[in-house]
Amino acid sequence: MKVCELAVSDPSGYLATLPETGLFGEKVRAEHGDGSLITADIMNGRIWESVVIARVGDKVDIDCHFHFKPPEKTSAKEMAQQFLQILKTKPDWEYVGGYGERDFPSFTGGQSVSKSKAYQYSLFNVWGREDVSVEVTLSKYQVYLGVSAIYRK
Repeated sequence: MKVCELAVSDPSGYLATLPETGLFGEKVRAEHGDGSLITADIMNGRIWESVVIARVGDKVDIDCHFHFKPPEKTSAKEMAQQFLQILKTKPDWEYVGGYGERDFPSFTGGQSVSKSKAYQYSLFNVWGREDVSVEVTLSKYQVYLGVSAIYRK
């Protein structure tokens, strides 16, 4: 979350912390079009970090995402319990969500449907900012954390 907090509060400062290349020599940062859209993708151990910074006039949109595969013997329920313990230490943060089951149709055009059993939460008023929302998904296959902020400079 610290990386996302930096990306949201100081996008230029976040970009300055990035290495030129990743572990495998890949380019970490890319500017698209006239440079008003910047993407950064980096692997940090088993964690994939992705940040998109878009500027249109005086508006800034920042999306920061993390994905990683949880440890083998950790259940989604255990992770959710740990996450809720963390939320108890953040009394100003508001959240909704919990356990649910979702179906996803196949991307290949087939008739298959994959079922996802996961704990999903949306958090608000994170870092005391009303313009920031956080999405968290905890499943046995992945942990996903996404931070979004839209604000005016």
